[in-house]
Amino acid sequence: MRNRSSWLSLTAIVVSAVLMAGCSLFNPTPATDWPGRSETLTALAPLPSTTTTSLPENGSPEAVSTPTTSAPQPPSPTAPPPTAVPQPTSTQAACHQAELVNDVTIPDGTVMSPGKQFVKTWKLWNTGSCDWQPSMLVVFDGGTQLTANLEYQLGKTIPSGKMGEVSLPMTAPLTAGEYTSNWRLKPAGGVVFGVGAGNVPFYVKIKVGDTLFKVSDVAVTVNNASATAPCPSGYNFKLSAQITATGPGDVVYRWVFGDSSSQDETITFSGAGAQSVSISRNLSSTTSETAKIYIVQPNRETFSPGASYSLTCQ
Repeated sequence: MRNRSSWLSLTAIVVSAVLMAGCSLFNPTPATDWPGRSETLTALAPLPSTTTTSLPENGSPEAVSTPTTSAPQPPSPTAPPPTAVPQPTSTQAACHQAELVNDVTIPDGTVMSPGKQFVKTWKLWNTGSCDWQPSMLVVFDGGTQLTANLEYQLGKTIPSGKMGEVSLPMTAPLTAGEYTSNWRLKPAGGVVFGVGAGNVPFYVKIKVGDTLFKVSDVAVTVNNASATAPCPSGYNFKLSAQITATGPGDVVYRWVFGDSSSQDETITFSGAGAQSVSISRNLSSTTSETAKIYIVQPNRETFSPGASYSLTCQ
């Protein structure tokens, strides 16, 4: 009986202890880790999950499980955004641009006689994206104007990417010296442009000799100053002229007969001196007239007195 009483007493003590522990679990102590806080730990966060402990019939725990929590995982590294790689862009050629290929005629520094007429030709390359139309202008852009006009039409089509020749008629000055004549291109209604990256003019550069070239004298003679012939067949008068120049160069002259004239003719002098020219003049009625020579180039002068002659019809 004593053993039974002892066992009952021990059981009562264990039960009392369990009851006291239970009361403590259901009355959590408020957290007081900062002033004014009144929430309980239970209210702030859920308790970690636990495995239920089962007691065997003999009263000793079979196994006690420990709380399990998930270990924090390091954040996954964030891949940097891809760097934008600039894409090459194609640069379209300007509509109108050009390159000088070469001088076809009259290289730089060519020596000219005073008043000499010549044709300057450049070979240009159309490096723009637009065709050059016949209406495009070749315009004077400074220096010495060696031409009669300030602008000339191109007069041909030069397609984009192709080469073509551009020519201008010019005349050397009468005064000795070095001369440069600059030119550029201008599309119809557009902007003037030159050659190369600098958009510079293309040009001709010449040197005129030291002697002023001119016609100093003209002497006109006729084979018969007075003739008689049946008309209307008339009579052919033979006219001659001796033209004297001061140096090398081209002389352009024109016969003038009273109120009419002939077409222009050209003779070339290799140096100072005289050259002879001639022409036939038919008269078919009784009349008289005087023949003279007008110097078109370089002097622009008519020399007097000329030669006078007459026809009397039978």
